[in-house]
Amino acid sequence: MLKLFIMVYGMINKRSDKILLKTLSLLAPFLVLISVWFPEFQHYYVPGGHVSDATVQQLRTHPDKNTLTEIAGMPLLDPSIKGLSVQEQADRIIAGELLLPGQPPVKISLPFAASDLDKNSPSWQLSFAGLSAVRVLLDAYEQTAQERYFSLAKAMLLAWAEYEANAWLPKGFIWNDHAVAARVSVLSQFWGLYRSSAAFDTEIARTVLGFVLRSAQLLAAPTHFTHATNHGVMQNLGLWHVAVAFPNLPGVQEFQTTAFERMQAQMEFYINDEGVVLEHSAGYHAHGVYFLGSALRYMSLLGQPIPPQWHTKYQKAKAFYANLVRPDGSIPIFGDTPREHDARNSLITDVLDGQALPLSRKEKLVPQQAFTFYPSAGYAVLWSGLENWQAAAKIAQTVMVWSYFPGHGHKLADDMSVLLWADNQDWWSNIGYWPYGRKGRQQAVSWHGSNAPHLIHEATETARYTRLRYYGNQNGLTIIDLERTDAGGFQPRRQMLHIAENMWLILDSTKDQKNRVAEHVWTTLPEIQVMQDSGSGGYWLIPPSGSSRLQTVLLGSTNVSVERLHGSTEPFAGWMVMKNREIQKSQAFLVRQPSDMSWSLAVWKLVNEKDNAVISLRPKMSQWNDAEHWRVSIPMSSGEVMVQRQGNTVSLIDHASAQVNNTLTLAAGPDVIDEFTELQNAFNAIAADNEGYRDLAYYRKRVTYLIIVILLLQEILLWRISRTPVTLFLRVTAVIAWLALGMWLKMVYFVS
Repeated sequence: MLKLFIMVYGMINKRSDKILLKTLSLLAPFLVLISVWFPEFQHYYVPGGHVSDATVQQLRTHPDKNTLTEIAGMPLLDPSIKGLSVQEQADRIIAGELLLPGQPPVKISLPFAASDLDKNSPSWQLSFAGLSAVRVLLDAYEQTAQERYFSLAKAMLLAWAEYEANAWLPKGFIWNDHAVAARVSVLSQFWGLYRSSAAFDTEIARTVLGFVLRSAQLLAAPTHFTHATNHGVMQNLGLWHVAVAFPNLPGVQEFQTTAFERMQAQMEFYINDEGVVLEHSAGYHAHGVYFLGSALRYMSLLGQPIPPQWHTKYQKAKAFYANLVRPDGSIPIFGDTPREHDARNSLITDVLDGQALPLSRKEKLVPQQAFTFYPSAGYAVLWSGLENWQAAAKIAQTVMVWSYFPGHGHKLADDMSVLLWADNQDWWSNIGYWPYGRKGRQQAVSWHGSNAPHLIHEATETARYTRLRYYGNQNGLTIIDLERTDAGGFQPRRQMLHIAENMWLILDSTKDQKNRVAEHVWTTLPEIQVMQDSGSGGYWLIPPSGSSRLQTVLLGSTNVSVERLHGSTEPFAGWMVMKNREIQKSQAFLVRQPSDMSWSLAVWKLVNEKDNAVISLRPKMSQWNDAEHWRVSIPMSSGEVMVQRQGNTVSLIDHASAQVNNTLTLAAGPDVIDEFTELQNAFNAIAADNEGYRDLAYYRKRVTYLIIVILLLQEILLWRISRTPVTLFLRVTAVIAWLALGMWLKMVYFVS
């Protein structure tokens, strides 16, 4: 190697080819820069394609108007704002201001400016890149027939199409999977209106259809497929949407096939055999019901047979959704679930004779059973007063969560959390969907965002497994007994007991191989007033309306502490995300206990404010041996009641007479480890087949800045010594060094 270097140096020195050598030493870093950025350009490049006049004319009449109108009503982004009409939103856009759900108003340039793409929060950028502003204008035009709305929508689409077609690198969410999938729905809505317009122009049509084609190619690209989450499902829906709305575009049959094959692989783990969407969220289960219904409807419109397994899972998914929905349309807040969700607006389909019907709103979703558990997915739902569905004040819903599927989306550290809703009111809840990009998101998705028992400073993504140890439901007495284990030896256990219609006991016990501190946080809603009960040392939770109050007592074994917090950042507690993603302070109770051989107890009693027989709760643990052998005494208006567990038997005992009023024999929870393993294997299989694209733009930018700095230093140094004999040697060295750097970046740095 040294001899080769000396030979090359000698040849160059003899020929005195300084200009060539200088050119090579300057060209080499630019070649390195090209090698750094070429994968990025390659990833986002799609070929597009020519849309012929014949294709344009075919798409002006096919599919029929009713089909386009129907699928335009199946969007993947909803820009509508409660309390604000579509026309009011559209007028704001015309004035240069875009207002989107849960976001502050943002000034935008009309018809479009690339500088708007990375404004505001990630949620706003997603909605903006999904053409939400255009959808609002089109909706306003359809409602009012005012041409100004349609004219601006057209101008915005054409400006978007021109920018997108000529962009080399992504900006904001322009090529985000969700945004692109949502975009095709808006494009089809525009096309449905424009294709019959008296001002129809073939060149404009080609521009719009070219935008559709490029969007579909992005959705179909293997390296863009987001296989692990609902985003991949939405990509498939976007491809099906294109196939229905633009059946004559080049490549449509391939798009349709790709959507089906990818969806078939995702259905093995996206939703399990219990019908639960495995994205750890009530809100994303609701999305999943809509997505699956849309998939079935698209397939029927395209003449594709619906696989029986898909239909079965969809029917079960609707049943689980109905189990979550309360009479007011709200759902329990676990995982990334927005509080403004209203199930009465849900779009659901039915399948008759193998064909999915058009999606329609089902205003009444009523649970069919008072107690249902889903051991594989990790949920239990308990209703009391279900027979009084029309009188919501007499109904209560208790939900327990222990779902955890590593790699699946929207998981918050909420394993074994309990949520209580009764008398039209959330009493104890998890924090909710903290907006991405907002300060506090990291803490909100951690253990302090729920009431799940955990270790102080425990990592959010601890390797762990929770199982249903025992359960039972009979004669108004219900128990769910969960236990979590992790590799570090920490073993928390939580038992939820529901006694009659108005009392709950949450018993937490711990085991640990080390001497540490465990904790959990009980959080109520901002509108609830918390008053201390001097008689019991507990608290009264008083909502602004309704006829009920909740008595709460928190107690525990030796060294258990309870701290009341309100809007605290350290420790993080006392926060709640309300409607429109508004973050508010709330009341919370931080309970801490030794991580080994300790217990803590929360007792809740729902009391009608008109009840004259209200007495202070004074529960006490009168006997404690272990998690399966204990006794709690509770004073009631009718006398003291003892709740006792001996092994797998739970009893309610009248203290005065020692008479057993109710006995429940617990059943062992089913072993679901094989189902869990099967789901994870299906997830890992699709992950192996779809490695995807590593987004290294941040590192490419850093390397680019470094290359520019090194090049400047190189030229300054060589200029300073340009008249010395060593210059040629350094030029040769620089060329070799740049080439070596390029190879190292490509083969090592961007691979590791």
